[in-house]
This record gives sequence, C-alpha cells and structure tokens, in this order.
Amino acid sequence: MTDTRRTSHRTGRMWIACALIALASSGVVAGKSTLLDELNRMEMQADRGRSAFWCGRYEDAEQMFAGLSESVHPSVMLYLNECAMCDLAQGDYDGAERRLRQVDSLLNTYQNVKLEKRATSAFGAEMEKVYRGDPYEQATAYLLLALVLADKGDYDNALAACKSGILADSDASENLFDSDLALLHALEAKCHLMRGDPQAFETCRNAAAKSVQLTSAQVRDDFSRRQDLVALLKMSRKERKKVGEKRKDDALRAEIQRLSTTLDQRMASVQAAELLGPLYSGDYNVLVLVPQGRIVEKTRSGSASEVVVFKTYAGTGQKPGLLLDGGPLDARHCVATAVDLDFQATTRGGRRMDAILRGKAASKATTREVGKAVTDVGSDVGGVAGLGVALLGAAMQGAAAAMSAEADTRCWQTLPRQFQIYALKMAPGEHAVSSSHMLYFQKHDVFERTFTLTDEKDMAVLVTPPPMFGMYSSRGEMKLSKRDRAGLDDSSTMLIPPPAGLDEIIRVTVLDEKAKPEAIAPDPRRLMRCVRKVLKTSNVPSALVTHGEVVRSRTTLASQHERALQCSFIELIREGQGKKGAYRAKLSFSLVDTTTGKVLARETTEGYCTDVSKGPSSAFYACVENATTAFLGRSDLKL
Repeated sequence: MTDTRRTSHRTGRMWIACALIALASSGVVAGKSTLLDELNRMEMQADRGRSAFWCGRYEDAEQMFAGLSESVHPSVMLYLNECAMCDLAQGDYDGAERRLRQVDSLLNTYQNVKLEKRATSAFGAEMEKVYRGDPYEQATAYLLLALVLADKGDYDNALAACKSGILADSDASENLFDSDLALLHALEAKCHLMRGDPQAFETCRNAAAKSVQLTSAQVRDDFSRRQDLVALLKMSRKERKKVGEKRKDDALRAEIQRLSTTLDQRMASVQAAELLGPLYSGDYNVLVLVPQGRIVEKTRSGSASEVVVFKTYAGTGQKPGLLLDGGPLDARHCVATAVDLDFQATTRGGRRMDAILRGKAASKATTREVGKAVTDVGSDVGGVAGLGVALLGAAMQGAAAAMSAEADTRCWQTLPRQFQIYALKMAPGEHAVSSSHMLYFQKHDVFERTFTLTDEKDMAVLVTPPPMFGMYSSRGEMKLSKRDRAGLDDSSTMLIPPPAGLDEIIRVTVLDEKAKPEAIAPDPRRLMRCVRKVLKTSNVPSALVTHGEVVRSRTTLASQHERALQCSFIELIREGQGKKGAYRAKLSFSLVDTTTGKVLARETTEGYCTDVSKGPSSAFYACVENATTAFLGRSDLKL
C-alpha cells in the first residue's frame, strides 16, 4: 500500500515508539503469566465494550476500546479496529481514519519475534501472539479505510488501501486463490475511474464480477471442495497420510477437472453485472452502507480447547428506517451480495473452515516434532480445515499438562454479518441521509448526516449505525399461552414486548465484599407476566407479544394497538447481610406510541424485596412487580 504507507508511517511511527516505551516500562511482557493475565483482563474489558456497542452506546464503547489501545501490546490492532467501528457508528470519519491508519502502520512495523516463538512453542499460549487479524479482518480494515478516504476525495490513497486489502485477502505465496471480497474490487475500479483510467477500471470491475460469481450460493460448495482438492494436491504423500487422504495425484487431478467443468457452467449462470448493479457500471457518486446482523464469533472446542469453531449469531433484528432527502431509499439500488463478512470469516479463499487445529494440540497426543509438522502443513496450505484436521481432533489427549494448547479466539466482534449497500447517482448539491432503528415499537438511535456533492469528481460514503442486537433478550423466541395473549383482538389492549437488556445470566451486584457472589437466569416470559399482572391490577387490558411477531409484523400490530409498555433491565443489587439484607432491581419503563415510535412517558424505577429467604431469583420478580407499580403510580401517567 505505497501511498497510504508513506502517510501513515509519518503519523504512526512516533505514536508506536512512545507506546512501545510505555509498554516496556509497564512490564507487561515480563513473563508468561503476567502477559497472559493482562491480555485476558483486556478481553474482559473489551467484551464490556462490545456489549455497549451492540446496545447502541457507541461513546461508552469507544472510551473502553480507546483505553485498551493507548499502548502497543499483542491485542492493540484488534481494539483499534473496534474503536474505528464506534467512530463510524457515530459519524466520526476522521476518528475512524486515524485508528485505521494506526492499524496499517502496526501491520507493517509491529512484530515481536520473542512473543511469536513463545506462542508457537509447546509451552506458550496462542493468545500471546501479536494479533494481526485473520485475512478477512485485515481486508475489512483496509476496505473501511478506503471508504473513508474515498469520502474525502482522496482517491489515490483509497486506491492504495483497496490494493492492500485485496493483497491481505489473497494467497500471495502459493497463488491458490485471489481475494473474493467484491466491494474491494468494485471500489478499486471506482477509484481508477475517478482518476481517469478506464482500462484499469474495466479490469477491476471484472474482478468484482468474478468475486460475486465465486461467492454466489450456487457456486460456493463446489468451489470449496475444489480448493480442498487443490490443497491436498500440493501436499506430500506423508502429509496426506497424516490427514487420512489415500487418493493419488491422478485421481485428485481428475476430480479437480470434473469440478472445474461444473464450476465454469455454474459461474456462467450467475449474472454478476445485474447483481452488482451500479457498482459494476461505476455510475454512482453516493454509497450508503447499512450493517446487517452480527458476525460469527470464534469459540473453542476439543478436549484441550485447541480447536477454533465459529458460532453463528442467530438473532433477528428489525430493519432500520432509511431516508434520503426525506424519502425512502429505493430498494432497486440495493446491492446485498458485495460484502458478506460471515462468509469471509468462515472461508479462506473459498474453502470452508469448520475448525482450525494447532500443532501444539497434536504434540500433546504424540510429540512436539509431530505438532510442528502439522503446524507447518497448515501454514503451507493457508490453514488446513475440514479435510486437514478432522482425523486428529478427537485423539488429542493431554499427556503434557504444562503445555498450553488453547486456541486463540480473539476476533473483531463489532463487525456486522454483512453490509447492505446502496449505490446511488445524485445531482450536485446538499443532501441528507438518515436512519433510525426500532427497539420493538420505540424509535431509537436516529442518525443523520448531510453531505454536499460539488461536481462529477465528488463522492460521498455513509455508514449507518448497526441494529441494537445487544438490547434483545438472548433467550430468543418463546411460546406464549392463551392467557398471555388474551385480549389481543381488542384494540384498547396495551402490548408488552419482551424485556430489553436481559442476558442469559445476570450477575447480582453484591455490596457485601464478604458475601458469596450470586447470579440468576432470568425468564423473559415470567418478567413480562409480572408486568402484565400489575397492569391487570390497575384495570389496564394488556397482552404479551413475542420478538418474532414484532420483527415480522410491527406495522400491523401498530395499526391495531395504540400503545405498548416496554421494559429494560438495568441492574440487580444485593445489599445488607444475611437475613437482614434486601434485593433492589433497577429497570427502565417506556410507554410508547406504537404508530410513531414516540415515547409518551419514560422513567427508571427501582423495586425492592426484603424477603431474601427464597433467593435472588424469586426476589428479582418481586422487585419487577414493585418497580412496575412505581412506574404506573406516576401522577402524570395517563393509561
């Protein structure tokens, strides 16, 4: 990335040097336990930042990530990336550019050979390695940097960022695959067009079309199988034997040829130009990126936690309201196939990566030398997955208890599952894009950005905030009884959607330092019933509605019912000692106009329960009833 490196090195070297001095003086790298403990502590704080981010508290999240990225340490690039996402969600493109340039500088300058050797040794931990990100993470960081630079009209450096992202997402050493992130190629093509190079534009847009073809649903599986076979063909017979492959070269080549013929036919049937729309023609001057869903998360599996598996986020969110100059964005300009980050995260060059096995786990079952050999094979083929690791996974048993085989699960968790893209052609002048998310019936998190297009060389890029998945109950869909839904046909019935902000496990804030820690597993349906019970006592007809009902039919429900009472959990506290103690639950209630999303009344209330004999769970629901009663007792509340 020639141009961007020159600029970012000048701005980043002093920052890196100062941070390295601070790191050395802090003693973070003094020893294994000190470093690993510190990195784990950072990840716990980062998880709090991620929770705040997905609850729409972007400023709080940014402060947490910024605190974690003030010095150089093995995880600093991850937290800078997550800081940049907070900046983009708040419309702070200068802040995002600054963080992403720091990441670019670190990718090209920050290496710690000692940590790398330790992490890959039998007695080191993978998490001690310098986090550089998986190829898709590096490519995404460069993509976001390119978008921000294009918005500023800096097409030279935007082009350089695109090239760096494409290189990060490609296999340069073995030439097994090229980048398949379509928007990177399409944006590279657009930069060439803005710089007056139509020939380079055509080459890059063809690469974007090929990326769309290769990642299309009708091609993905066959292409992944072909890449598996190509990787096997590059292995020696000894290496193939280790992974249980018995076919000879001729048989592998024949199967590759058969799959290649099938792939050519299927790729020809994918109309990439139509799927890319204006991204293919380059006839646009406004890009609106709308985050959809949450990206997969890395988790550990295996007897020694040595295998990385991808956990898919299955929750569904409500579609945002998108307006351009006061009118709805035209769906015909939407491109939904250019940035599928879930696919990018779980594949490498089109190969599906169901698990990644590290050499140290193999050394636990056999010897350190065998473990190193497996690691080397993985490096040669870009991460042997599925075929390459299935045999060894179940057999790994720990004979060397001192060895650390735990897989590194650090990953960029503030990314969406995909970006929905609107490529628009707008007339010169001032324009405004706004988006608003709904938390069930309540309008929340309104984002607006104005921009001015001056001439044909001007371009605007806008990234809207993501849905607030962190506010939805993690319990997912639930079944409701006839009693829960009684009166739903009555238009005067008040709707009660699931409570917001509930985790599967709620840790109780215990004020007595000597007392044992406490936690509960809240039942959102029971909490909703507590609220309904208090409404019934107040002679207010009400009915419960599920998450899925509101997501699918919010407009229909709003046309039938004027109001909804929404509840958000904040905190559960245990105060006092023994039987003299008490529980206190803090909740927020909002009375919402279902049609407009306007909050008619909102208040944070506390409910108390002095009967601690039944434990924190029963006390929690008693507190909920108490808090609901306090809210309904407001003198200005008109039910």
